[in-house]
Amino acid sequence: MRSPPVPQYRRSGTTSTEWIVLCVLMLAIFVLWQTTYISWKPVPGNNPEYPLGWWGWFDQGNYLRSARAILDWNLDPAEYYYPPLYPLIGAAFIQLFPYHAFYFVDLAATLGFFLLFVFTTRRHIGFWPAAIVGFTFIAVFNVVRLQWVIPWTSSVSAVIVGASLLLLDRYDRARRENVWGARGHILNAYLFVLVCGLQLPLRPGDIVLMSPVALGYGVLVAIDLFAGDPTRVRHEVCGEIGGGVGVGEVAGGERGGVEVGLDAEFEGGGGNGLGVRHLCPKDLGHAGVLLGRGHGGAPPLQGTGEGADARADLEHVAAVDLPERTGDELDVFLRHEEVL
Repeated sequence: MRSPPVPQYRRSGTTSTEWIVLCVLMLAIFVLWQTTYISWKPVPGNNPEYPLGWWGWFDQGNYLRSARAILDWNLDPAEYYYPPLYPLIGAAFIQLFPYHAFYFVDLAATLGFFLLFVFTTRRHIGFWPAAIVGFTFIAVFNVVRLQWVIPWTSSVSAVIVGASLLLLDRYDRARRENVWGARGHILNAYLFVLVCGLQLPLRPGDIVLMSPVALGYGVLVAIDLFAGDPTRVRHEVCGEIGGGVGVGEVAGGERGGVEVGLDAEFEGGGGNGLGVRHLCPKDLGHAGVLLGRGHGGAPPLQGTGEGADARADLEHVAAVDLPERTGDELDVFLRHEEVL
């Protein structure tokens, strides 16, 4: 009696032609992204009248403030208005690129999301439609492209959501084709839990977006556990072990950082330093700022020599841009400008 045929994995890997197309499209995305970065006025340094750029906005200013705190090993919750993962990435570049600390992570998030979109959707709509739609969505529309250029935690969050969808799609396809052994189930479950767990120290609110994806993964696992097939049950048990390991690593590796970030978020970011909010609705290049001192603010910096000359220049800028500010608020403004 002949044994039943072993299921063969129907490979749908990327061909060399498709890789060439992806590289060309990624290069085009980079050129458009970089052109926007060097020409858009709110990018720090692009507008001589307001060189601070988007670091004078509320969200971006707090990202930079937290990145500097991480670099100084300052774990004061007052320095972390938002969770710490995004500032932690920026802290790795802030010494080399103090005005562009999030340049590389945002560029990588843009290109990474494009690839994840193509790899996930091509199995359902085909490679060419996936590549064209992904490129059009990211690069063609200026209002969308700007959101990838501006430092936002949502850029990295989009990559995490895309990665979780890709892992769910891979798992569903593999279980239907019965092509994975125990190792494949363990690795995929481990990566899925790890990727989903990264949302907690990045954008806790986006866990809501991840919930349907995680629920879908859990439902598929439950279906196989109760299917009565011993092989599938064994694989799913192995997958649960891999997922458990991922949960342990997420919980252990993120506990300290998440506590700092969430405490600061619920406290409203009060503390030493500066609260900055963008006010100008017409021209982002001429950003207005709302300045306020937190409790326990540090004394104004005193400059001498070249530092005093720089401070005098800042006083002139402040006198022009903020003519109605009090002397105390002016000191806060100058201190913030000198730190940056």
